[in-house]
Amino acid sequence: MKILYFDDCHYLYASIRQHCRQVSYVVDIVSTEKQAFFQWKSNAYDILIIDLQADFEAGLRLIEKIRALDLDVPIIVTARHANRETKLRLLENFVDDYLEKPFNWEELIARLKCIGRRALRQSEGKNAIFDYGPVKLDQNNLLAKIYDQEVELGPKEFLILKYLMDNCDHLVTREELFFNLWDANADVFSNSVNVHLAKLSRKINALFSEKPLIQNLRGRGVKLWLPELSLCEAVG
Repeated sequence: MKILYFDDCHYLYASIRQHCRQVSYVVDIVSTEKQAFFQWKSNAYDILIIDLQADFEAGLRLIEKIRALDLDVPIIVTARHANRETKLRLLENFVDDYLEKPFNWEELIARLKCIGRRALRQSEGKNAIFDYGPVKLDQNNLLAKIYDQEVELGPKEFLILKYLMDNCDHLVTREELFFNLWDANADVFSNSVNVHLAKLSRKINALFSEKPLIQNLRGRGVKLWLPELSLCEAVG
């Protein structure tokens, strides 16, 4: 799950990242209305969390601007001492959930999971199972079934494999993986992409001895070799 978190209380940023990473959520944190709207327009987020504490009007403007363009993206609002009329206005017209501050992090994570499950039910499971012919990806259970062989994946491994499947018509660079699957505050110089990609490659390639399905072309990128899907034969 990828989250956009709008909060101008900078001292909370480390705590926000820590709690989201503990449940394998990717989170981008922004502190201004302008930054938040730009990030939302530039990226695909599963859920938005908007804090109305410090700049109440900016938060409301942001919600209204987003809702004018997208009626479906789930939005959770956090605020302290909002009056009854404001709460009703938000819940009836704009947002999916409201959480009074100070809140318990376990409760916020539980609400995120609840909204995620609701979104899956509303889409009748279309976003839970991804069918790529010989490859089936089960997002709920973090499983991949490749030519009827099942392999368990970690959250990042699952995201990488799905991204490779979605972009199997071209070589995917490590930079592309980083900027699409890691949050905006991740260390660009870290070895995290290589570590997770290596783990995924070992798991997938161990299934088939004749030819590795995930091929690393040194200095160029990564591609999938799937003989039944001609589109996945990226031109080298």
